[in-house]
Amino acid sequence: MTITDQHPRLTISESIRGKGRVESGEESVDVRKASVSRSKYDPSSRWTFELTAGGDSLHDPFGPVLRPYTRAPSFCGETETGQPFKVPQLVYQRTEADRMIGTAQEVWLGAENLPRAPRKQVVVADLTHTTLAVPEKSLLLKSYTGEIKAEDGLTRDDKPVALPSALGDLSLALHYRYEEVAVGSSRSTIRIPTPTLSLILNEDSLSTSPANIAQGFVDEIDPILRLLSFLSRQQVYWRRVQVTSELDRQPDAATEVERFEQLRAGVGDDSERDRERLVNPYRLGNHLFSLVEHLNASPYRESLLLAMLYTVSAQNARFVETSLLHAFTAWETITNGVSSVEKKDKILDGGIFAKLRAELRVLIKSFVDRENLRSEIVSDIDPKLGELNRLSFAPRAAELLERCKVPWEDLWLPGLDLLTCVRQVPGDGTTLCIEGTSGT
Repeated sequence: MTITDQHPRLTISESIRGKGRVESGEESVDVRKASVSRSKYDPSSRWTFELTAGGDSLHDPFGPVLRPYTRAPSFCGETETGQPFKVPQLVYQRTEADRMIGTAQEVWLGAENLPRAPRKQVVVADLTHTTLAVPEKSLLLKSYTGEIKAEDGLTRDDKPVALPSALGDLSLALHYRYEEVAVGSSRSTIRIPTPTLSLILNEDSLSTSPANIAQGFVDEIDPILRLLSFLSRQQVYWRRVQVTSELDRQPDAATEVERFEQLRAGVGDDSERDRERLVNPYRLGNHLFSLVEHLNASPYRESLLLAMLYTVSAQNARFVETSLLHAFTAWETITNGVSSVEKKDKILDGGIFAKLRAELRVLIKSFVDRENLRSEIVSDIDPKLGELNRLSFAPRAAELLERCKVPWEDLWLPGLDLLTCVRQVPGDGTTLCIEGTSGT
């Protein structure tokens, strides 16, 4: 019996064409034809570019910008419609006659600076897949007139999930992008669900540089994306950031709107499968606001963010060895981070240990002289003395697990105390149970 695939794979290509210059330091090369393309909704698809030199020389026309001592080249120009067009970093692969071919991760479209001050600016970021982004309306109906509307009593009145931000009111929601595609001999419109983070900038945050706003926005949402990844149990990245600026109105002129976009490719893994998330997005509401707020205020913020990254990597690893490595790194990261902040990672006070270290140096030098060893041995050993004051991982990890009341008994054989079990983890006698199977 043949089973029809209920979810056939659909690829939508995106390409941008134009002209400009390739630049590297003080060197530059004219480009009469530039083309970049990718699979638009595949997060793992990188931009591929093909640049055709504008000069008459067919012998290594891109040589000046590809010398080993030059910086990574970039492309600056305009699209066929006259829109500013930039590729910040070109990853060169090969040249063919007057053409240079390679890949890139980002493409910028639009003016990086505005001619005058804006009166309003909106930033929208498209994200890779996450089940935590839900539609702003839970149930919409289509009437016989074609109108899309919400029926009374059948939809929530909730606002989009709000998140803390120094730039403005930030919200998470599931929006939709629409694409025209050919299906057989007809054309159809398909709807593509797209998780988004969006905000309207505060008046104090308005700027004549959309490029700077985009970068500041990316920095602002980085810890939020890390938290969304942890709660979704799969990595969540931004794929596109668009800054829309409404400029101050000129006399007898309509409102002018400028758009700047950063289009990012080659992030995420299209093969990642949906995992059971840690939270129900329909019950999350403003609890996510509180989570982000507490994360940003936590003294352990940096170690928490890094541990989240390793934890999600462990859950999505394809091999059990890689998963165990990432999981242990996450554990080690959070343990080291907490003990460092709480100043519990050292055995002796700094002043006391300095005295001990000085006496050890004298003792080591005396031993080297007495045994007629190489004098360099003293300087070789000296940098290692600082490690003597560092408390080993096992007691710090065991103390943190006990303090946080983390269940651990089912991971090891019965009858062992926690400290003994943790001491076994880095060594050859590991007795962790993996996927229900215990081994040594």
